[in-house]
Amino acid sequence: MANSTVKKVTKKDNYKELMTYVPTDRQDLIDFINHEIELLEKKRSNGNSKANKQVADNTEVVYNALVEYGKPATASDLIAHADLSALAVDGNIVSTQKVSAYLKKLVDSGRVVKTTDKKKTYFSIVDTED
Repeated sequence: MANSTVKKVTKKDNYKELMTYVPTDRQDLIDFINHEIELLEKKRSNGNSKANKQVADNTEVVYNALVEYGKPATASDLIAHADLSALAVDGNIVSTQKVSAYLKKLVDSGRVVKTTDKKKTYFSIVDTED
């Protein structure tokens, strides 16, 4: 069976198509559709700013823990030896998966380097000294 890629039709796509069917003398419908498109674009650009800020703050906590650790570390090393209490939810210990996700964000941003040694993944701060 062939794997074909089909583009999912979005609400915005549907509104744009509807616009082609609206008579030019129906300014009320044109305004309505344009307003709905603007709302969709605004929603997409804003995202969930509170959650985005929380992720950014948590990523900084992990970065600072890695700086304090002072040497390449695994996610488990950071959980065991660094103060990641700011990441705990309802007093529960933070998971290695969650710390790994924050470390991946740091790698993607170029602030941390990821190396693998014998199936273990280590993260270290990017050396900025030239």
